[in-house]
Amino acid sequence: MAKRGGFGGAWCGAVAAGAFGLGVTAAQAAPLIDVQFTQTGSPAYSGAALLGASGDQWNTFSVPSVFGGPSSVSGSGALNTTAGASSGISLSYAALGGFDASGNSPFFGGTTYANLLDAYMLTFTDTPTTTASGAPGNVTLSGLVAGASYNLVLYSVANTSGRQTDFLVNGVTQSVTAQAGTTLVAGQNYTDFTATANASGQLVITFYGSVSGNSDGEGDLNGLQLQALPPPPPQTTPEPASLALLGSALALTLAARRRKTAV
Repeated sequence: MAKRGGFGGAWCGAVAAGAFGLGVTAAQAAPLIDVQFTQTGSPAYSGAALLGASGDQWNTFSVPSVFGGPSSVSGSGALNTTAGASSGISLSYAALGGFDASGNSPFFGGTTYANLLDAYMLTFTDTPTTTASGAPGNVTLSGLVAGASYNLVLYSVANTSGRQTDFLVNGVTQSVTAQAGTTLVAGQNYTDFTATANASGQLVITFYGSVSGNSDGEGDLNGLQLQALPPPPPQTTPEPASLALLGSALALTLAARRRKTAV
């Protein structure tokens, strides 16, 4: 039997309740989870991004600096919803280190999103697999509902225009090519997946860089947002009484056509 962990199970229950007329509607969205990756000592973020609202709480993972720190970093922790409630979902990560660009020409410095997009976790390889030259970054979300669909927003902003970060989720690759700005733009500072949790109730995110133009092989991840999507409506079949009524109507129509032809 599939494990119904985290807020995915609660969302499925809410949809079922609505289907039985208990007053739950599609307008009641599933709880949202926000995650920020930042260099240790950098400020935390709160509030909305692509999703969410003012006052939303973010789960913050502080990563040691890539300069003078360990040769690689990893960590894990339980995640809360934006309201501060336990979600039953956990996160683990592995990367090269963290960096805070706030003192080094940050793209979003002084804007609403500065605390979210000025600092990030990074890797330095241009392949989704580990090679002699380096390893990609990885983030694993656990405790999801196996087979359920989720909206997954990944934020990637560096301080080098044209730097490309590739994200691999469920065999699908999407890219973000960093550009300075003041607003959130798909393909420039975030990408958005519809992803299905695997049989173990996990989503695995792999990120890495690209080497072309201004892109030097560095891959950056500032944060993510995760929200369960409503399951598709059940397929319904006509009841026997409805089929009988349809058959009677068809028979009457055919009889009327025969009488008209006879006249």
